[in-house]
Amino acid sequence: MEHLFLTLFLASFAGLYYLAFRIDTTRGWQLRAWLNGEVRDPRPGCNKPQSKKNDQIAELKKRIEVLEAIVTEPGYSIDQQIRRL
Repeated sequence: MEHLFLTLFLASFAGLYYLAFRIDTTRGWQLRAWLNGEVRDPRPGCNKPQSKKNDQIAELKKRIEVLEAIVTEPGYSIDQQIRRL
């Protein structure tokens, strides 16, 4: 009885893995990668917004660097003092 249970358990596990493989190949899902911890979301295209966010963050960092360079420029503080007068 114990051998039968073990055989059925291993067969069902292999069947589920095969089903995940078939879904991966037919629909483009990343179930096997998701089960292995390689991606956050197994649905196709769901990981693309992360790269878009990373591009936006990099662009904003560049803009902040430019603004910091302008504000820390010595002529900027003198110009501000002149404007106050």
